[in-house]
Order: sequence, then structure tokens, then C-alpha cells
Amino acid sequence: MPSNKKRLYIALYPSGVVDNEERKYHWAFILGPKDEKDDNVPGIRFHVKNTPGGAWVYEEVPLPNVKNTDGRGWYYVGKKAAEGRYQNAAELAKPRPTFDLLNNEEIAS
Repeated sequence: MPSNKKRLYIALYPSGVVDNEERKYHWAFILGPKDEKDDNVPGIRFHVKNTPGGAWVYEEVPLPNVKNTDGRGWYYVGKKAAEGRYQNAAELAKPRPTFDLLNNEEIAS
């Protein structure tokens, strides 16, 4: 049975800002299947947007069809190794073990 692991892409979208060249585009992550043969290929867009009040808001937006978005381009980053990992924003915020090279020890960050 062929593998159809999810793929992670960085996508570029028009931001809607027209008077500022640096803010003309918006970046997001897209998670979708490797196999895109069906007419509708569901996926998820992960991104952070700046609200009019100045606050930043993280969003996970289900996409009914990743092949039909208003994105200007996608860049393949890699495949998702295990299904179910990194599906919960609270899980991502938990401390992760890291290695401190200066003190030669593992620490939780």
C-alpha cells in the first residue's frame, strides 16, 4: 500500500495591503496530503495574523481544497512523520528538552 503522508508547505498569499511593499504578502503553513489526485483535497492552513487592534492571532483554518486557494506559491518543506502529532496548539507550547552546548547538559526549555 503506498504511503500518503501529509506534506508541509510554506505558502505565500496576497495580504491585501497595497501601500506597503514589505507587507504586500502574507506567509502561512499548509498541511495537505501527498496524493492530490482527487477533485477536492482537504488540508489545513496554519498562520498568525495581525488584527486591527495590534494583537497577533494564531489560526488553524480547515481548507476544503488545498489545490484551490488564493495562494501565489508554495514551497515544499517536508513530510509529517507521525499522524496526530502537532495538531494541538497547546501541545506545541509545552516545554521541550534541548541541549545546552556551553554547559554540556540537557535542559527543558
